[in-house]
Amino acid sequence: MSLNKRIRKKPVGKMSNQNEYPKLTMKQAIDLVIAGKSAEGLRERTLKDYQNDWKYFVSWLQKNYEIETVDELTPQIFRNYINYLKYDAPK
Repeated sequence: MSLNKRIRKKPVGKMSNQNEYPKLTMKQAIDLVIAGKSAEGLRERTLKDYQNDWKYFVSWLQKNYEIETVDELTPQIFRNYINYLKYDAPK
């Protein structure tokens, strides 16, 4: 029975296959999404509703957090927004 040589693992850090993406502002992100949805053939009313929903979210975000780019958003922030909509938002 032979002993296998221990394989040294790479240190944990940034994944080598992870791409660098540009930091998008909230406005740039919604414009990108709306352009994609428009290309899919969604109706104007639906696109306008997406923009309004995003506007409400960004407004809430500015009141509660200091976030400028989309990559700063976390799942916890989305959970807090959902809880705000369920319990605290004016009807």
